[in-house]
Amino acid sequence: MVGSFTDIGATCVDFCNFRRDLLAYIAGADAQMVIEDMFKNKEANPDFYFDFDLNEERQLCRLFWTDAVSRKNFACFGDVMSFDATYRTNRYKLVFVPFTGVDNHKRCITFGASLIAREDVQSYTWLLKSFKTAMRHTPRCCITDQDPALKVAVPNIMPETKHRFCMWHIMSKLGDKVGTALANNSDFKKAINNTVWDETIRAPEFERRWATVMTDYNLVDHRWFSQLYEAKETWIPAYFQDIFMGGLLKTTSRSESENSYFGKFTKHHNSLVEFLMQYNRAIEEQRHNQNKLNARCEGSFPETKTPMAIERQAAVVYTIEIFYEFQPELWEGSFNCKITNKTMDDGARKYIVQETGKKLFEVTYQETTQITECSCNKFNRVGILCRHVLAVFKDEDVQEIPGRYIVPRWTRDADAQPMYDIVWKATSNTHGGNERRTVANKLWNEFYNCMGLANGWPDQMEAMLTTLQQLKATLQSATQHCNPSATPQSVIESIVNATAPSEIQIKTPSVAKNKGSGKRLKSNKEKACEKNKKKVRKCATCDKPGHDSRNCVENKELP
Repeated sequence: MVGSFTDIGATCVDFCNFRRDLLAYIAGADAQMVIEDMFKNKEANPDFYFDFDLNEERQLCRLFWTDAVSRKNFACFGDVMSFDATYRTNRYKLVFVPFTGVDNHKRCITFGASLIAREDVQSYTWLLKSFKTAMRHTPRCCITDQDPALKVAVPNIMPETKHRFCMWHIMSKLGDKVGTALANNSDFKKAINNTVWDETIRAPEFERRWATVMTDYNLVDHRWFSQLYEAKETWIPAYFQDIFMGGLLKTTSRSESENSYFGKFTKHHNSLVEFLMQYNRAIEEQRHNQNKLNARCEGSFPETKTPMAIERQAAVVYTIEIFYEFQPELWEGSFNCKITNKTMDDGARKYIVQETGKKLFEVTYQETTQITECSCNKFNRVGILCRHVLAVFKDEDVQEIPGRYIVPRWTRDADAQPMYDIVWKATSNTHGGNERRTVANKLWNEFYNCMGLANGWPDQMEAMLTTLQQLKATLQSATQHCNPSATPQSVIESIVNATAPSEIQIKTPSVAKNKGSGKRLKSNKEKACEKNKKKVRKCATCDKPGHDSRNCVENKELP
């Protein structure tokens, strides 16, 4: 845009020097400046919420914050949530804990974030209380890992929320617990996976399958498996069928993906001021992508494959991502599923539907109440109708999806239909920050437009340069008249949105020590995997490992 590398106004050295000046300006006021920035955000927007806590030495040890957009997103999509701690995001090794949900495009969104010095019951209790106060509601289901502190804090603070443990974290330990023989037994792995991960079965069926696996492989008295069975209601899908999960979460993979996303913006040597700046950049990008998806839904409709009215309705109602999940179900239900039997039972019609090459499914259809149930249980798991029900709809000449089977959170206007009775609205910025950003964006846009139009025309470029130089001289004169003491310090203050306090009341935190802040201890399994990945050096003479050509037996045998 500017012509070449030589025409760029700043170099890498300039950026390094600016960061040096920034850190020198912050000095010991790091935590104080972050809290002052929070107060300014609260003053500018009353819907911004934050809370913090200090230890006995008046050091910042806990911080939670969320803004109006995040609170509105929670009101619309906060039925299921997960959160997982991540480390190495700041120089004080404070643990970063973002609260993650899923929007109507099945993309991750952030409901709020926090920094805590310790991962203990007291810290998580404080954190969940702050979250509950900010949102005024709690999610129906919350997914975390098996952290001992969370096992205590979540039920105590959010008793109405069903606490679910991450299935992946549990099953990843399977190989270490059962021993090498069973870990390499494909029949055992298939049996245990079919028992644990199957979302279509009910609790009695799970218990029957579990008992069979334990008996067949002599694991009835295994302590670890006994503990898992006792805690089955906290992680097995069969015990969460009373809560609509919509295929959203059953592991903390969403939170881990969110942590990885924020990790691209933050570094382990960041100060708190830098961390907050980078966090805001990450949130801006996340919301920009969400707005792009919303605009895509508003401005276009996906291509349909059939002339069926039910598909056209789905294309209008669902977001594009959800429609492309629904479309294959409709296609399969219309062309690859056949009804093998139909009976009447207490005013309801029972269908036996068979998908090509697969087992039979039973579908119950009641025309008067439009209640349809399928033994595959896909609607309860995912939130869209399955191919077997759609095959019955085709047979019954149903022209549109009944309203009870359109889940609001998967619709295009989901953000206008909050599931909770509070709608958060961002108030206008009392200091005109939004207006200034809008004018600045327009100004940059006009500058690059003029540069593009004038490029290649020397006379036009010369006129543009003269105009800008005159404007620059005018602005410099006005700036010096209004603020004679304008220095790089004022630039730093405008970027961090805070000034260095004359008196520090909130001290910077001490470097925290948590389970993930230092060097992680690796399991024997991880060590073995890493060892297998390493290239083994081989002898150039005999092509065998363990020695080189100088010590090769074949060379020694030569005369």
